[in-house]
Amino acid sequence: MLAKGLFSFTRKLISPFPILLLFLLICCNEMQERSKKTPVLSDEDIEQIRRICRDYSEGWEDNDSARVLGLYADSSVINPSGLLPIQGLDSIRNFWFPNDGSITTIHSYDLEILDIGGAGDFAYTYERGNLSFTYVKGDFRMDRETESYAITIYQKMESGDWKITNRIWSDLKK
Repeated sequence: MLAKGLFSFTRKLISPFPILLLFLLICCNEMQERSKKTPVLSDEDIEQIRRICRDYSEGWEDNDSARVLGLYADSSVINPSGLLPIQGLDSIRNFWFPNDGSITTIHSYDLEILDIGGAGDFAYTYERGNLSFTYVKGDFRMDRETESYAITIYQKMESGDWKITNRIWSDLKK
């Protein structure tokens, strides 16, 4: 009696596995087919993304808000270290370049790409940055040097240009 119950239990336990195996094989095949259709980043794409990173750090060093913001798509999202996400180019502009009488002077911004990759119309960079700046508003003054790590997501637009769509970073305490 125990053997019959054990056999029945084992049969119920094993019977879904061939269906699951078939499902996994179909999914793997579909993923392989998609990867064949999605081209890897070209050398030109990678160079454009590297150029965006250079323009980004140089734009900050030159205090050129148009240059920095011009690298972002209209619907971009930034995730500043320790803050809630900020969505949309106007909100990002108000966060980084507020019209409140404050003055931020970037002394240096070194950005090193640690990894770059992607496929099709999407790419990413993983970066390490070192930023030195002074913030002044009224009688308040803050000098700061930070090291940060960031992940930036890029999308190739219909024009063929790459734009930043998402950027998240965390500042390390020194």
